[in-house]
Amino acid sequence: MPALRPIAPARWELPELRSAPVDSLEIAAREAGLALRIRLALEGSGAYVITIHGEPMGRAGCPDFIVCWHGRFLGLEVKRAGNIPTRAQLRQMELIRKAGGITAVVHSVDEAIAALSRRRDE
Repeated sequence: MPALRPIAPARWELPELRSAPVDSLEIAAREAGLALRIRLALEGSGAYVITIHGEPMGRAGCPDFIVCWHGRFLGLEVKRAGNIPTRAQLRQMELIRKAGGITAVVHSVDEAIAALSRRRDE
C-alpha cells in the first residue's frame, strides 16, 4: 500500500493511484445484475428457470441456470463479456450435452433468449 505523505500539519494526502484493480465483488455484482435480467427475460418467455448457487452438496461447475422450455432442457452459464467458463463449468456443460440437453454460455439477454431455440446439434 502506498505510504501517506504530509502536505501540511494534521493533513495527509494519498498518492495518486494509476490503475486500481477492479474489485472481484464488483465484478460479481455486475454478473449478478446481468443474471437477474436474463432470468426475468427467460421467465417472461414462459421458461421454467432454476438458479443454481454454489452449495456444499452441489456439483462444482453447474450452470447458473437450469431451464426447461417447451420440453427442452438447457443449462445456461452467464458470463460478462470477455469472461470464459472454468474447466469445471465446461465439464458440467459437456455432461449435460451428452445426456441430450442444450448448453450455452450467454453474455446478454438476447443471447439467452436465442439459446431457447437452439437445437441439440448446434
